[in-house]
Amino acid sequence: MSELLKLETPERTAGLRVGARKLLHIFAPIAAEDWLEHNRQTRPTLRPQTDDSVETGSSELEANNALWLARILRVEGYPESYAERWKEFMPLGHRSLAVNALAQVQPAEDQDLLPDTETLLVRLEAWWNGVYFGDLRHRFQRPLIEHELRFHGSAQRSAIVRHRVGGQRRPSTPSSEIVSLPQLPTLLKLYDELIEAVEGYEPAEAKKMDAMHKSAAVRGLFMGRTAELELPEESGGPVGAEH
Repeated sequence: MSELLKLETPERTAGLRVGARKLLHIFAPIAAEDWLEHNRQTRPTLRPQTDDSVETGSSELEANNALWLARILRVEGYPESYAERWKEFMPLGHRSLAVNALAQVQPAEDQDLLPDTETLLVRLEAWWNGVYFGDLRHRFQRPLIEHELRFHGSAQRSAIVRHRVGGQRRPSTPSSEIVSLPQLPTLLKLYDELIEAVEGYEPAEAKKMDAMHKSAAVRGLFMGRTAELELPEESGGPVGAEH
């Protein structure tokens, strides 16, 4: 029997490597509220410039750093010089990479999400505390069009943030930026509405599921249902071309 992923562990770990040196970051459990706050802080932006170009940006590093500071307990494997002031000395890249390691989960490949059943099975693969799990199962109710619209709509939501310049607010100036709104709250709601059962976890209870696993399962549910256009076999030219 395959090992079960234990959701309720007292600590989460993320392993890093620098050359031959193995490093370990040990965190307190990461709750859904932590990931939601992280999602709120990670906002890709588009800032119009005066020359009609667009400057892109992201606050992912800042969000990762904030989550690292909020939940880190200790680290192992670093030089003795880090001993007393390890939080101050820790490189930003190490902090960010360790946080990314906590979210190592994705839909497995080659899934059939058009079965002749009332429920759909999404399989995930993930790393959790240094252990690989390749057959984590989430069984969903068949989604309706309204669920699909909410999923795709959440990925496209944005807002114009206008900064005051000279007492006026002008959306066409470089003082404005287009900010992507958080998608994670919608994904978690869709998961809770559609989930039927989970397998491969301990406890096997959807209500205790990790937020990143919920997010990955919902992405797999909807993105895995995409189709490709079937074109006629090549007949000497592209479809619609005149001969």
